[in-house]
Amino acid sequence: MNMQATLVSQDIIDRCPCLKDSSYKDEASKLISLNAPASSDWDLHKIMAVYRICFHFRKLEEDKPAQPDKAFAKILDDVTHYLKAAIETMPPYLYPSQQDETDKVEDVTADHYGNLFSYFNDEKYYEEPSELLGQRLERNGFDLSWLNGKSVLDAGCGNGRYTYALSNLGASKVTGLDMSKTNIADAEKRLSGRPREGVSYQLGSVLDMPFKDGEFDFVFSNGVLHHTTDLDKGLEELVRVMKPEGRGFLMLINDPGGIKWDMIEICRELLRDVPYRYAHDIFLKLNMPTHLRFLYLDHILVPINIRLSAKQISDKLASYGATDIERLERGADVDEFEKFENYADKEILWGSGIHRFLFSKK
Repeated sequence: MNMQATLVSQDIIDRCPCLKDSSYKDEASKLISLNAPASSDWDLHKIMAVYRICFHFRKLEEDKPAQPDKAFAKILDDVTHYLKAAIETMPPYLYPSQQDETDKVEDVTADHYGNLFSYFNDEKYYEEPSELLGQRLERNGFDLSWLNGKSVLDAGCGNGRYTYALSNLGASKVTGLDMSKTNIADAEKRLSGRPREGVSYQLGSVLDMPFKDGEFDFVFSNGVLHHTTDLDKGLEELVRVMKPEGRGFLMLINDPGGIKWDMIEICRELLRDVPYRYAHDIFLKLNMPTHLRFLYLDHILVPINIRLSAKQISDKLASYGATDIERLERGADVDEFEKFENYADKEILWGSGIHRFLFSKK
């Protein structure tokens, strides 16, 4: 079978800017340009390519090389050779992949996170989030005792890991809101296993919250709105349901994002035409470790993955009435910039670091 190569279009460059302005743009372009007749075989090989990239990139993060961009270029080159060999040795009879039942963004997103979060074990669910959130808040001057007796919203709660953590940290009433029925069912099941007074869950959208104006003392949104169809509406809703003099916590992914987010965008492009359910099932069969599925597939398989600069986020929050907007510069022990504070090339590898903000409302 002859390999087919296509030029990288402007649409692809717009989705994957590193193809234009990175030191590894040639390697990335060669990888993304590879093409073959649509089939389950080709889809499987692209999934395997992403699997390889994720594992090699994780090793790169752990090794912290002096020139991470060159190391990443080598990863891309190696995976390109793998895919070329796969194309050249494909069988003569190709079969189509099973198509997804729906391509509706909200349905795929809900299904993705419903499946992703359900694999957390008890320690990762009940204990770790309290420690991580406590460190992130306290190291940035937030007095955790402020949460005592407060009503809290976990907007886009997933299966309730941080809903439970917010209760652990002192909040008296915590409501978790999520659009995934799978997530809400898992959250309620885990809550029944370790009951906690004041914790409850509700099915609903962060873009149209079923709550009155000013209902919560503390609103919390941890890595949610960048996956929605209307990030601005989500920010407006967060501020709307927060009480005057209340406080809010927001986490969004970052631009600039360094090699990490270029890697994510390259992988998203490789899997762009692969049926979501097929990709998800193959990654499960490959026994990809839970922590790597969470770190990378979280953003690779979700339909929408918006990155913003700190200024863009701050300006948007202010436009919807947020005040005292502060980007958190410290993190938990496991966070990249905290864990590798003395790594000279940390900004090349991770860009500006994950955006976490605290804000208030008059």
